Amino acid sequence: MSNDWVFVLALIQAIGATFSTLDYFGIRPRRRRALAGEAAVVRFPPRWRLVLAAILLAGSVLFSAIGWYRCAGKDNMQFLSPEITQRISDRFYSNQEVHLDGIAYSNCTFENVTFVYNGTGPTGLRNNTLRGGISFRPGSASVAGTAQILAGLRLLRSDVPLLNEHGKPMENIERQNPP
Repeated sequence: MSNDWVFVLALIQAIGATFSTLDYFGIRPRRRRALAGEAAVVRFPPRWRLVLAAILLAGSVLFSAIGWYRCAGKDNMQFLSPEITQRISDRFYSNQEVHLDGIAYSNCTFENVTFVYNGTGPTGLRNNTLRGGISFRPGSASVAGTAQILAGLRLLRSDVPLLNEHGKPMENIERQNPP
């Protein structure tokens, strides 16, 4: 079952548990007279209301356990979409930020651009032309940390500046061109 459906079912169950509990303790909306053609509201005896409240409470505990189990021990760093959602080819970009998340670029020309990557989706760069000053700005702490590690291991080109979230060069990075 997807997370969206678990959430919807848990929300419906929680609302039902709330109204059932309020009803059990006598907290009800004011009664109004039934209009012609309206069905009368059926009230359960107190024992059945208690059983219904207990079932809804057990459901609440179950949905809480499902949510806890799905989050416990899992890697929270997952792509929002595991697929490339947009393919762009044969375009020219100049003096601007180019976002990479979920986008594949092919046969494009990038001149004086800053690539921005948040880490929310895969990206692709194939047969592109880079001209002028190219820089890279991570859009999240995890991508920034990865860029710093790669730069520290000398796996990134030193002529491509790594920028922080404010557009300033990252500190504490010693960079040289790879051997």
